[in-house]
Amino acid sequence: MAALKSLLVAIVIIVLIIGAGLILLNRGLYDVAADARGSPIVQRFIVFVRNRSIDAHAQDISVPPLNDPRMLALGAAHYAEMCTTCHLAPGSKDSELRAGLDPMPPNLTREGGRLGPAKTYWIIKHGIRMTAMPAWGRTHDERALWALTAFVEKLPTLSVDDYHKLLGQSGGQTEEPADEEHEHEHEHSP
Repeated sequence: MAALKSLLVAIVIIVLIIGAGLILLNRGLYDVAADARGSPIVQRFIVFVRNRSIDAHAQDISVPPLNDPRMLALGAAHYAEMCTTCHLAPGSKDSELRAGLDPMPPNLTREGGRLGPAKTYWIIKHGIRMTAMPAWGRTHDERALWALTAFVEKLPTLSVDDYHKLLGQSGGQTEEPADEEHEHEHEHSP
């Protein structure tokens, strides 16, 4: 009998907590503004969910060789075109856009490669909801996605000069020149 009473009390407490939470959410009391610091508990929960999701979805990705110099140059061109405003480039300072984002995007000149190529590729391809990280897989083919992954993996080891040399090798082009062994079409429409 005591066990049943304890169970009922626990159920009532859970229902009251869920009800209070729903009332708070329905009234708009949770501030979603990017310039308002959220609850540390909510922040930790979101980071936990994000990390577990990326771990689960990236675990079966087969990583191709990422050391082809042409691939790195192509990745550098894509990175310069699409990523530097949020994730910075070697030698650059924080951007105004980056400062206004919450969560703030990682500085990949320091943190690139920390997750490993499979997770980095998954993030580049699929993006991350509610973080301003776009899903580049909607507009870029596999070759471009892996080139960008290869570059991000190498980025923390690059000096400013190394970065500019890679950009010079790409000629600023985000498409790989076609050769007899590999033809590449790059789509920019969703």
